[in-house]
Amino acid sequence: MYNDIYFGVSVMSKIKKIIRFLLLVLLIPVILIGYIYYDIHSFGQAIEPEQSDVIIVLGAAVWGDEPSPALKERCQWAYHLYSEGYAEKVIVSGGHGNGNISEAEAMKNYLVQLGMSEEAILLEPESRTTEENMKNSASIMRANEYSSAIIVSNQFHLKRAHYYAKREEGLYFSGHGENSKFLFEPYYTLREVGGAIIETTMEATGVDIKGMFFSKS
Repeated sequence: MYNDIYFGVSVMSKIKKIIRFLLLVLLIPVILIGYIYYDIHSFGQAIEPEQSDVIIVLGAAVWGDEPSPALKERCQWAYHLYSEGYAEKVIVSGGHGNGNISEAEAMKNYLVQLGMSEEAILLEPESRTTEENMKNSASIMRANEYSSAIIVSNQFHLKRAHYYAKREEGLYFSGHGENSKFLFEPYYTLREVGGAIIETTMEATGVDIKGMFFSKS
């Protein structure tokens, strides 16, 4: 009977150790996700615009011929900076998605409606990703001999935008973003967390995860 009791205690002890281990394994990714979420959120809140050569507005959805409400917000933020004298030129960056016109064209039209001069707006209508936004906008900056820019987007988007902007040597970027009245920020921040994990994994392993799961047919 003693042996039976000892055996039972021993098994329970092992089960408890396994449960603790599993809880620890589950806790690590939760902590990691929480840290990345905080980093993205705090970056977007802390970054401030600086006097620059140009403002870069990153594209979002277009509804027909009109910017979506979220894209209109980005244009309004950029127009405010332009009106305050932070820069004399604005690059609108975004290709053709589901709308009738490109994101860049929709942003230009809306900025003109707000009162911005057409001569102040430079179009970048080819980008389909944030990485392309920054690469193509940097090319326009170099072509016009601009060395500094303010990136305008939602707060949750600015960390990723600056991640790609850092690849553009010789150029300096500040940023500006606000909380959207139309987008559920926690959801989109979590999406950015997923993107950050994928990017980091790709850099560490050299495996094109995006190509595996998001390749175009």
